[in-house]
Amino acid sequence: MDPSSSPSGGSTATSAEAMDTAQTIMMSFLKEGESELQFLFLLGVITVFTSTRTSISGALRLAYLESDSLVLSFNRHLPSWPSLRGCSLLLSLVLAARSWAYATIILIIAWQYLLHKYTEGVHNVTKKVNNSCYRATVVASNASQHVQRAAEYEAQVLAILATARRDLRRTQSSLKVTDYFDVATESWSALGRITAPLETATKAARKVLEEAENRQDNELDEPNEDGGEGSLATRLYESAKAAVEAAEEMWEHARDAQDALKRVTDGRAAESGNYQAVATAAREFRVALGSVSADQFIVNEGAERVKWLAGQAKTLAEGGDFKAANSMAAEAEKEAVGTLNAEKQLVAAVEAAREVLWRLHLGE
Repeated sequence: MDPSSSPSGGSTATSAEAMDTAQTIMMSFLKEGESELQFLFLLGVITVFTSTRTSISGALRLAYLESDSLVLSFNRHLPSWPSLRGCSLLLSLVLAARSWAYATIILIIAWQYLLHKYTEGVHNVTKKVNNSCYRATVVASNASQHVQRAAEYEAQVLAILATARRDLRRTQSSLKVTDYFDVATESWSALGRITAPLETATKAARKVLEEAENRQDNELDEPNEDGGEGSLATRLYESAKAAVEAAEEMWEHARDAQDALKRVTDGRAAESGNYQAVATAAREFRVALGSVSADQFIVNEGAERVKWLAGQAKTLAEGGDFKAANSMAAEAEKEAVGTLNAEKQLVAAVEAAREVLWRLHLGE
């Protein structure tokens, strides 16, 4: 009888086949484990090196500086502990023989969470400082436009002041004797009309005086070749009349001269008053614009400092030091607010200068 056909022989063959099958399955399992190990290792390498070098160093520094807060934040994102314990138990049973795989998965998840927090922090800091830089840049641009307007206003005020000064000098330098009269070519003849009656009146008065003295020396008047006593009286009357007419003409021309002089004097006073008003307004304009240069300097310096602080904040954020980066971002925001306040003061000064210019144009 063939021993293999016996019941005991069949059971032995079956056991040998089972052992071979188990060995084959174990070898296959080990080969599959090696391939999974290679896959997980490759996945970890890809996960790490797909990030930039800055992200890797920054994320690692973030993990070093804020490990406590990251652990607490990570726990808040995990499911409730009962379900987590159940999942962990099942995962532990499945991967009991492959602890390296379990640890690799946990490390990959933790690294991805760390990268997420790092990227989010960098984005938030960058957004803050970019907003501050934008505000400071806009304020600096507006301040430059306001300063340009102030320069235009100043040019107009200086032109008005120069015109007033020129008019005043022309009025002062053109005041002469001939300016007492309307037409320069007729002024000397008009002056002669004043002096001639004065001379006539003087001669007539002297003649009347001499004839009166001669009249007093003679007790009796005798007729003369001109017609006697009546002729002498007539001459005295005519001489006195001529003297009166000459005096009246002299007074009229003198009054005209005084009127002309008064007009010139009043004109000079008006020009002087206008110049004083313009000069006073120009001083007010200068006082109003006194802080413009300082305000523009504050705005420009503030904008430059905001840019510098923004660069420092970005560098610190990329390095993983979010606490210092946020402090720099807050300082940049404070500087941006300072530039805005300085720009408001500059606008107020320019508006005050514009009001002065309007008063000058309106002659107030």
